[in-house]
Amino acid sequence: MAQASSVQISLSQGTVSLLRAPPMGNGCCGVADDEVADESAVVAFKTNVTLAMAHHEEFSGICCAGIDRGVSIPQATRKFEVTLDRSSGRPLGIDVDYTMSVDGYIPITSLEEGLATDWNKTCSPGNVIKSTDVIVGVNGVTKVDPMLEKLMHAKRLQLTLASMA
Repeated sequence: MAQASSVQISLSQGTVSLLRAPPMGNGCCGVADDEVADESAVVAFKTNVTLAMAHHEEFSGICCAGIDRGVSIPQATRKFEVTLDRSSGRPLGIDVDYTMSVDGYIPITSLEEGLATDWNKTCSPGNVIKSTDVIVGVNGVTKVDPMLEKLMHAKRLQLTLASMA
């Protein structure tokens, strides 16, 4: 299997990291292999949220057509609310995988220093944000594209998270 490549794009508003995996063959989601890792698919977050762009079946068995192939959305063991205020200019500190997102949730892949780790230092043990959690709502919105839009632009974020572990 070919190796994944990493690309960092620096913007005046922050940094977007992009992990590009090799094409999976046969065209993921009905697009040609050369279109799969198109940079135009990257959503430029104004904070330094990392978007891991991986379009191949070996990446946890899901691509953007995962639901069509019968992949089920994991059942949450619990849901909780987190309020983050980015008016201070501090980065969000949540890395998500846009390509693993399906209607209803956005997987968190890792946490970096920022508002999320600040939250974890002061919240109750049951409300700690983990890299295994998924975002199921942002400011009352529950569809993936509008949630990503809110993550990019809203100064105050009311996140609804679901714990999978």
